[in-house]
Amino acid sequence: MVKKMIIYIDLLIIINFLFDFLLLLTINIALKRYSKIYRLVLASIFGELTLLSLWIPFSSIVFTILKIIMGMIMVLIAFGYKNIKYTCYNVIYLYMTSVILGGFVYYLNLEFTSLNYLIILLIAPIILYVFIKSMKVLKEIKNYYYKVKIVFHDTYELNMTGFLDTGNKLID
Repeated sequence: MVKKMIIYIDLLIIINFLFDFLLLLTINIALKRYSKIYRLVLASIFGELTLLSLWIPFSSIVFTILKIIMGMIMVLIAFGYKNIKYTCYNVIYLYMTSVILGGFVYYLNLEFTSLNYLIILLIAPIILYVFIKSMKVLKEIKNYYYKVKIVFHDTYELNMTGFLDTGNKLID
């Protein structure tokens, strides 16, 4: 017996749009890009073109290259172009958050097979919020690392990384 799968194209378009928008919004907040919402919406609408590529028979290499190019164009629409480093950073964050969100959604789908897409869409912003908060904490901690050079009697030199403990986070 062959099982048939029914795909509701309207639901697929809405879910893809919302996930693209959430990913771009996460980059906007995490990297403090302050892009206008209408630019994020336009980039998410452009992301809908990737759905068309699902029904066109491409090789996996061409499909991967196409997805990377589409992601770059989405980032350019959402955040504009300032320089290559700025754009690459945005693209890297797009794919990094995409992998994290995709992994969590895949896990939720495996663990809780009865979850429908509406619940997953409600959980996705929470996952991205936790990711943003953890990235901010890591960036804050990174600012307290300094290169330290210790010289003993002008003969021996020791170079290492030190952590500045300000004591500001002390709790009684």
